[in-house]
Amino acid sequence: MIGLVLSIVLVFKFGSFGPFSDFVGWGEKNIAIDNSSKHIAFATVEGIFVISDKGQKEAHLEIRAPVTVDWIPQKDALLFGVGRSDGIVGIWYWRRSKDFEVIGEHGSAVNSVDWNKKRRLIASASDDGTVSIWRLKNKELVKSFDFKISINAIAWSPDGQFLACGGTNGELFIINSSWKVKRKFLLNSSIYSVAWSPDGTRIAVSTGWPDKAIVIYDILTDSLTFLTHVHSDAIWSIEWADNGFLLASASKDGSIIIWNTYNWLPIKRFTCDTSWYKSVVWDEDGNVIASRWDGKIDIFEVQDFDLVVEPSLSPKSQTGSPKDTIPPEIKVLYPDAEGKRSVVFEIDEKTGKLKVIGLVRDVSDVPFVLVNSTEADVSRINGGVKFIAQVPVHEGVNEITITAVDASGNVSRKEFKVETRSRWRGRQLAKLPKIWAIVVGISNYKNRQLRLKYAATDARSFVDILTGPNMGVPNDRIVLLTDKRATRANILKAMMDVVKMAGENDLIIVYMALHGVPAFGKLYFLPYEGDEENIVGTGISRNEILDIFNYSYPEKRVLFIFDACHAGAFDWITQYYGHRGTSQTFAFEINRLLEEIANSRKGVSVFASTSVYDLSFEDEKLKHGVFT
Repeated sequence: MIGLVLSIVLVFKFGSFGPFSDFVGWGEKNIAIDNSSKHIAFATVEGIFVISDKGQKEAHLEIRAPVTVDWIPQKDALLFGVGRSDGIVGIWYWRRSKDFEVIGEHGSAVNSVDWNKKRRLIASASDDGTVSIWRLKNKELVKSFDFKISINAIAWSPDGQFLACGGTNGELFIINSSWKVKRKFLLNSSIYSVAWSPDGTRIAVSTGWPDKAIVIYDILTDSLTFLTHVHSDAIWSIEWADNGFLLASASKDGSIIIWNTYNWLPIKRFTCDTSWYKSVVWDEDGNVIASRWDGKIDIFEVQDFDLVVEPSLSPKSQTGSPKDTIPPEIKVLYPDAEGKRSVVFEIDEKTGKLKVIGLVRDVSDVPFVLVNSTEADVSRINGGVKFIAQVPVHEGVNEITITAVDASGNVSRKEFKVETRSRWRGRQLAKLPKIWAIVVGISNYKNRQLRLKYAATDARSFVDILTGPNMGVPNDRIVLLTDKRATRANILKAMMDVVKMAGENDLIIVYMALHGVPAFGKLYFLPYEGDEENIVGTGISRNEILDIFNYSYPEKRVLFIFDACHAGAFDWITQYYGHRGTSQTFAFEINRLLEEIANSRKGVSVFASTSVYDLSFEDEKLKHGVFT
């Protein structure tokens, strides 16, 4: 008996759509495909787009901060979750309406939604630690579970009887049809994505730091398989192909890997140098569709080839020769770190990479060699291959893992540590951080009742400080917006443009001298055209600002400097004309909301003009706001 030969896919990149927005939604499923109509749904910071298989926009739902989507094909409808603090779960009948209906709400951002077509139920997961089950027909809340930790990802089993939920504590929760919960601890890493195998017997889970792993949980045997040292950063999304023999994983390291799910060997890797992949899905033809952080969609087409996926029960192959069961032999030529702990190897300063060279010997062909997360270039020699890989490293001690796979599926790994340094000790390998700035000051509002005397002057003076001899920030890294130029659209665009240009270690300074208003439990800043009668519609909320900076790639360091008038109730305008201040009640609220910004994530700092009992004044003698 010979091995079973199945038609599997060899993939290659053939197309890219977009960009549809500057940034995508951060949910693990920010794209979804309706195989019946060949449409793609895409959640971005500018709303949800419905895109044809030719890359054309066919519909656009303008809603702030959608992060995750899923199709209800039978209804021509889209489920979505909103990342703002109101935590909306909504449905959009995109062919007949430009508006949406609310299914329900969570207490915080919704990270994932999933449609159960068998039982016609909706599941949603939130940062508030809850997973909710909703009935589509009457929008009834059927059941809610509070896991006390943020849930990033959920997925119904193919038969609709189980719901898998991934928590930020590395725990997998499986809810059965009787609403009983089984807990399975996997790793000390946040779970970012969960996916069921088509036969419903296995769950694939992807994680972030420090493990950066894929874990396969076999439900029938209660066993775990760990795939590590492949992606070099958080694995945001995984998805099983309908044939069950392939799995795709998308990572913050800018790569997608296609896995053979029989032996869990990587078949192919794709990389993007300008962005990273956030979410990945398969269509019914076996094409891989992936969203990128920069608002684009990449598509990888398929071609057939034959791959033995089930080993022969006979010790002889079809040709009669013995089956190769011996793993490859790996020998490292450079860096030769074995037994030489005192040797320090030099890094290429321009790329920050170390060249790794070696040999792999095996009686079979060796088509695949991986060094950490880098696929090596291989050239055939007698009895094996020679490989070369340029591996990103840092100065100091680095762990190097070499993985070699031969044509018979045998795997070898070699691990060692190597100490590296740049060629000249006095020069830093990493680029020195840069300072970028968005500076906003509004004195002459469109509504003359809102005008201030010195906010625009303060902004220009702050730019003088930035460009002066002590800081020396070039003008091309500063965006100054005053008075008529400080519109809502210009301010948000400036923030998004600077986030895209700034590097990983750079500092972004946001200076704002304008009216700041607490309304409906949120903080709003009034741009030039701001209307005190329509604060929510014309203001810029702190949620919008956080959505831009907190989910940028890579994460940036941000310093917010707010010389914002506490103009919570506008009755003070007539009494204290030209005075940037408010009552103590509004001062308390403003400072509470500013504290939320400061605590939104690491690397964010807030410097505000007032304490809870202070008011923000403009001084006639100084010709400035007192704070500035």
